[in-house]
Amino acid sequence: APSFTSRLRVSNNNVSSFRRLPLQIHRSTLTTTTASSSSSSSKSGGPKSIKDIWNELRRTPLQYATIPAVAAFLGLSTNWMGVNMLFYPIEYTGTEWYRESPFVPYGFLGWQGVVPCKTEKMASRLVNIITQRLLSVEEAFGRIEPSQLAALLQPIVEAEILQEPYGS
Repeated sequence: APSFTSRLRVSNNNVSSFRRLPLQIHRSTLTTTTASSSSSSSKSGGPKSIKDIWNELRRTPLQYATIPAVAAFLGLSTNWMGVNMLFYPIEYTGTEWYRESPFVPYGFLGWQGVVPCKTEKMASRLVNIITQRLLSVEEAFGRIEPSQLAALLQPIVEAEILQEPYGS
């Protein structure tokens, strides 16, 4: 059978015969044939009917069932690992040998979760957004009763004062 590129080299007087040739894109994958040879297309590796495909699925169901099962397992495991790498470990684990700064979550042989590594940066941005766009400091503290605020903060402040190196 002539190849696809040799069929393109057709003279102008032979264009009508070119249109009647069967299209062969790649010998190993897809071939369209004329109606006379369609009965032998399933044996020669051509297009298969639904019945042929169903029979092949019934012969080897485990082979085809493992494809989505393995893909689902790999997808779930990589997603689980990615989420864990965002949040854990909280402290840097590994060697400090080649780590650019404490604000970078990775080093030569180590890792820290992205969120714990960037907590200061995220907290400062959040405070800036809230105080500049949503709520002013005066509004926030204007709604709080001073005696209730003092009662809430007193145990925390006393505990901090008593801790080393400040207190006894």
